[in-house]
Amino acid sequence: MMRVCESLLVVVSSGYSATYSPYDVHYAQGIHAYELENWNEAISELERAIEERNRYLEAKVHCSIDSCGNVTADSLKSSIGSGFSQYVIARGLCLYKCMSAAIGAKYVDWKILPAIDEEFQARLPYQYLNVAYYKIGNLRKAVECGYTFFNADPSDPEMQDTLAFYQEEEEEVDDSMFVDLENPEHLKHYERAQSFYQFEQYNEAISEFEESLFWYWDMMDECRALCDKPYDFGADYPDELPNYHLFQTKMVAQLLECRLKCVKQMELPCGRYHRRSNSDLLSIHFHYLMFAYHEIGNEPKAASMAKTYLAFHPDNEPMQLNIKYLDQEVYQAAKPDNKASKFIKKLMREVKMLEYLQHHFGPRYGFKYDFALLTPFPDEGFFEEEDERLMNEEIGEVDENTQTPWDPDHEVKEPPKTSFGPSYNTPFPTGGEIGYESVAEKIDDLLFDPLADPDKVKQIDTIHGKLPYYSAGDEKFGYVVRNSPKYTVFEDGPAVDAEGPVFDGAVLKQNTTHLSGPTRFVMDGLLSEEQCATLFELASNGVVGDGYEGDKKPHSKGEEFAGISLLTAARLADIGAVDAAAVQLYHDINFKLANVVKEYFKLEEELYIDYIHLACRSPKDDKTTDEEGNIILSHPVHPDNCLYLPDGTCPRRPPAYVWREYSAVLYLNGDIQGGELFFADPSGKYALAGVKPKCGRLVGFCAGTDCLHGVKKLTGGKRCALPIWYTTRKEKEDFTLDDARAILKKLSDQNSSTYDHKNLSSDNNEQKTEL
Repeated sequence: MMRVCESLLVVVSSGYSATYSPYDVHYAQGIHAYELENWNEAISELERAIEERNRYLEAKVHCSIDSCGNVTADSLKSSIGSGFSQYVIARGLCLYKCMSAAIGAKYVDWKILPAIDEEFQARLPYQYLNVAYYKIGNLRKAVECGYTFFNADPSDPEMQDTLAFYQEEEEEVDDSMFVDLENPEHLKHYERAQSFYQFEQYNEAISEFEESLFWYWDMMDECRALCDKPYDFGADYPDELPNYHLFQTKMVAQLLECRLKCVKQMELPCGRYHRRSNSDLLSIHFHYLMFAYHEIGNEPKAASMAKTYLAFHPDNEPMQLNIKYLDQEVYQAAKPDNKASKFIKKLMREVKMLEYLQHHFGPRYGFKYDFALLTPFPDEGFFEEEDERLMNEEIGEVDENTQTPWDPDHEVKEPPKTSFGPSYNTPFPTGGEIGYESVAEKIDDLLFDPLADPDKVKQIDTIHGKLPYYSAGDEKFGYVVRNSPKYTVFEDGPAVDAEGPVFDGAVLKQNTTHLSGPTRFVMDGLLSEEQCATLFELASNGVVGDGYEGDKKPHSKGEEFAGISLLTAARLADIGAVDAAAVQLYHDINFKLANVVKEYFKLEEELYIDYIHLACRSPKDDKTTDEEGNIILSHPVHPDNCLYLPDGTCPRRPPAYVWREYSAVLYLNGDIQGGELFFADPSGKYALAGVKPKCGRLVGFCAGTDCLHGVKKLTGGKRCALPIWYTTRKEKEDFTLDDARAILKKLSDQNSSTYDHKNLSSDNNEQKTEL
C-alpha cells in the first residue's frame, strides 16, 4: 500500500493543517460561499473538502490494510482467549486506535450523510469549482475541473454546453487543459496500453497493461477495505436492533455485497456502481496480453494469459479459437495468473455466501440480491433477457398516453436495443476502443447523439422531465403556441363546485369545467400571508440554476432562474445560514400538499414525493411575443411523464420520468406581471385556460398528456413557487428527503423550533372536512 502512505504524506505537507477537519463542513461552507459569489472562498473550501475526504478515506484504507490487516485473536490470547469474537474485539480496537491517531478520536464516529458522499462520487464539487475558477479568470483550472466532472457524467447537458463553449469560444484553451484530475491510475495505464496496442507497439502495450493490473489490484484492495463501514438499517428496525446473531449476519451480508460491487465500480472513472456494467475491464486485460505476448513470441506467457481469461469466461468462443494458434504442449503446461485465480475464487465464495443467505433467509429478512450482483463477470449478452423484459414493460407499453391525440392509428416505433459492453467476434482483439487525434475529437464523439437527425437534434434535460428532440433552428417544438379564441386567465373569484374533498380552510376556485380538461383544479388558502413571506425569504437563498443542472435560464432566455432544494436548505440551516423554522415549514407543507392532491382526486394509493423544488424567476425583458406572433414561454408545453415528440406521440419510456402520475404548483406571491401557468389543447399548439399566481394558491393536475401544460413568460416582478411531482411508487420517492429530515431532526433536538405550525398539524382530521 505504498501509494496510500505516500498520499497521506502529501496531504500533511500540502499546506493545510495536519489536523483532520470534517469534509462535509468544508463542503457546506464552500457551497454557501459559492451561492454568495465569494469565488475565492468557495474555491478554498471546496478544495479543502476534497483534500479532507481523500485524507479520511486513505486513513481508513491504511488502518484496515496496513495497520490492522494482520491482526489475529492470538495477540490477545493471554488476556481474553482466542476465537471469532476475540478477533472482532482485537480488530475493532486496532481500527479505533489507528483512526484516532490519523484523524482524531472525536471524528472516528462522525456521521457523514450518504447524500454528501454520493455528491463527491458524482464529482459535484468540481462542477462548482469549474464555475468559480472561470469567474476569477483561471481558465486552465476551470477547464480541468469541468472536464473532471464531465468524465463522471458525460450526459450532463450543462457540462456538455460548457466544454463546447471552451472549445469554440476560448482561444486560449488547448488539449493540455483537458485533464481528469480524478482519473484512477489503473485507467490511465489502461488507456495508454490501448493506444500502444492499436499501433502494434506490443512491448510498450504489455508494460502498460501489466502496470494497469498492478494498480487495479491495489485499488481493488482499497475499495474492498472501505466496505468496512456502519451498517445501514434503513427502515428495517425503526424501534430496536435485531438479535445479536441476525445483526452479525446482516453486517456480513452488507460487507459481502459491498465488496462484490467493487468489481463494477472499478469500471468507471468516478468509481460508482452501475449494475449494467459488463465488468469486463479486468478480464479483457488478459485478452489483450494474450495476443500481445503471442505477437512478440512469448508463447508461455500468451498461454498463461489465455488460461486466465478463460477462468473469467470459460465458454468464450473467440478465446477458445485463439488457443488453437498456440503450441499445445506449452498451453497444457501453462498456469493462469496467480492473483487473478485467487481473486476469482474469493469472489465466487462470497457469491455463494450471499446465495446461501438468500436461499435460507429469503426476502423476509432482507436477503434478496440482484442477479447482476451475483454474476461478477457476466458473459456477453448477459442482460439480453432483462432488456427484453424492460422493453415489454416500459418501451413496448402502448396506452392512451403513447398515442397521438388526433391520430389513434399512429404507429409507435420501438427504439433499438442498447448493447452493453465490448463484443469480440474475431479470433484476436482488433485494437480495442477507437483512438482519438485530440481531446476535442474525443469530446465531440462523447457528445454525439446517435438518435439525432442531420439538423443535430438537441435534448433538454430538466427536473420537470426530459424535453427531447428540439430542433437546432429557431422554431422549437412546444414553444410555438397561440392563445385560443376562448382563452381566459383566472385571477380570482367565488368558490366553485368541488369534484373532490377540500381541506378545511381552503377554497376550490377552479374545476375541470373552468380549466378546459380532466384531472385538474385550482385551490386557494393553502398558506397564510406570513407563511408565504417566510418561504419567499427562504427562496431568496436559492442557487442560480439549481435543479436545472446550473442553467440560469432553463427554457427561456428572457428569464433568470434560481432555486433551492429541501436538502440544500437543510444544509444551510445546519450551518446557521438560514432560519431552521423556515426550512421546517418548507418540509412540512410538501407532505400536507400530497394529502390535498390525494384526497381531491380520491386516490386509494398513497402519493410519494418524487421531487420538490422552491424556485424563483425574474424577467430579463418585457417581451411577450416573438416576431411571428407566437407567445414567448417560460416553460414549453409538455406532459410530466413521457417523451413529448414533434409528431405528437408521447411514449412512456426512459429517459422520461415515467413513474410520475400527478403534479402540483404552490405559489408564494402574485405581485407580478405575466408568468401564468396554462393548460393546452391536445395538439399542444393552443393555450386554453390560464391561472394567475397568488399566495397560497395550489394548482393540481395529472402528469400525462391529458394535462398538457406550459408557463407564459414573466414580464414583471419576481415569481416564487413550489413545484412538486408525485408518484404512487414508493421506490421512486426522493431519497434526499430522508437526509433533509435527519438534519432537521438534529436541529430540532438541539434547539426546539419556535415557529408556529398549528395550521400544518399532522392530524388530517384538523385540516379536512368530513369526507
